[in-house]
Amino acid sequence: MKRIPFLIPYFLLFVLYAPLSSCFSYEEVEITDIKSIKFIELSNESLTVESTIKLLNKNSYDINVVKSDFEVFVKDIKIGNAHLGDAINVEKNSEKYYTLKIKSDYKELSKGAIPKLIAITAFSGNQLPVKIDGYVVGKVFLFKKKYHFVKEEKVPLDLFQDI
Repeated sequence: MKRIPFLIPYFLLFVLYAPLSSCFSYEEVEITDIKSIKFIELSNESLTVESTIKLLNKNSYDINVVKSDFEVFVKDIKIGNAHLGDAINVEKNSEKYYTLKIKSDYKELSKGAIPKLIAITAFSGNQLPVKIDGYVVGKVFLFKKKYHFVKEEKVPLDLFQDI
């Protein structure tokens, strides 16, 4: 009989948590378009790139992207590791453009990444194959979830006009 009072708090926690967890069905946010990519800052410490991308959020709630880390490849050559500069709020039931600042410290870049990137863009055709492989952490209310993503896309070279 003494075991039953001991189990009551766990039972109550389960009863309260189960309905809350089922309320949050989640569909992944999709990147549907890359409108622009430009280099913002090249300093002794870091490289900052600004990109305007269209995100599709089919969920009935806003999602805050609070953290990200990813590897960037151009023509299957690793350029380096990067992360989002600031958190973003992806609005519910929307498909709209967001401007993201992507930062990379020099110690996160591959050796000779800048000269390789310049050479690749100089000798490429009108499109450049770019691959991003990493993860993002999304937050909704008190819940956080880490999602892995891989995005490969051919980016028109005219998007790199500000290099």
